[in-house]
Amino acid sequence: MAVVAALMLGAFAFNTTENLPIGVLKLMSDDMDVSLAAVGLLVSGYGLTVAVVSVPIAQLTRSVPRRLVLCLLLAGSSWRAWSRRWSPRTGCCWSAGW
Repeated sequence: MAVVAALMLGAFAFNTTENLPIGVLKLMSDDMDVSLAAVGLLVSGYGLTVAVVSVPIAQLTRSVPRRLVLCLLLAGSSWRAWSRRWSPRTGCCWSAGW
């Protein structure tokens, strides 16, 4: 049961991270003081990067156990989100492209 819960948490975290910006494009454009089209292009660029990089990453990690890969990706994503949230430079992160 713990494995299923961990898989559920990982899937929720990854999907939220990748899909959340789509719902808040207007808020992001207002906050960054740029056009809605520019923010849409930023999110599209992220999506294109994920699409291009995911196949080579899958090929490079095919000999590594999938559970380990999932745990490392989830830990890295969580660390990135929390370090960005509690950073004293949080306001600068969006405009600097971090």
